[in-house]
Amino acid sequence: MNHDFPGEIDYKIRYDLALKHVNGDPPPFTRMTNKLLFCLAAEASEAYKYAVKMVSVYESHIFMRWLDRKQKLHAKVQCTKDLSANDGLICLDNLIRELPTYCDRKTGAMIYCESY
Repeated sequence: MNHDFPGEIDYKIRYDLALKHVNGDPPPFTRMTNKLLFCLAAEASEAYKYAVKMVSVYESHIFMRWLDRKQKLHAKVQCTKDLSANDGLICLDNLIRELPTYCDRKTGAMIYCESY
């Protein structure tokens, strides 16, 4: 197994916005999304470099009066294999922190940076 990690993070953020604005008060949605993404980032920075999860809004213990009871939150986090676990986690954490800048109050988005 090769333990050399020649990849370096390109911190230029790229994004594709999705769809529509979230109705109502977004802070609970943002907190739930961030919590889920940070957990997935820790998992994705390790061996498989990939993590995905779906949670029910009402299973999250955050009351969201503006979302349907059947609403689900889907998240996928992926890291390139050329980064070490530490660099991958740094990269993913930076992207998650920047998410509101690029897609605040949106129902979906893809935000990424590249490694070289």
